[in-house]
Amino acid sequence: MSSGHRHPILQPLIYDDKDFAWWIKAQRGAWKDKDALGKAVGIPASLFSPKLKVAFVSACDTDLAQFSNVAPEGTKMEDFDSRLRWVGKVAEQFHQRMIDHTAPMEEELTAMAGWVGLPDLDIYPNESSAR
Repeated sequence: MSSGHRHPILQPLIYDDKDFAWWIKAQRGAWKDKDALGKAVGIPASLFSPKLKVAFVSACDTDLAQFSNVAPEGTKMEDFDSRLRWVGKVAEQFHQRMIDHTAPMEEELTAMAGWVGLPDLDIYPNESSAR
């Protein structure tokens, strides 16, 4: 996707924010402190951060590859083109799942639609176990 098709809302609101971009880089391990000799120090936050992943289920997460999409290595969320390359692949996979597995996908979407207006701290019945 070329940068000429940029959506004018999320990029300036979220991803162009210097502090947010710094945290994203730290999470993927792209930021490292250096000691007085220039040697990298510290533990990269990427060891403790979850993978960038989209799940096509109403559970918070799933280990089943057919129900999820993990961002390709090197995806930079703060970089519009890098992020949209992954989003495009996610959209293609979602579209194909809707064609091949319509009823189960509609069930998942119906469950998620039921969350509208509920507080974020609620644990929804179908979230208690990953598929």
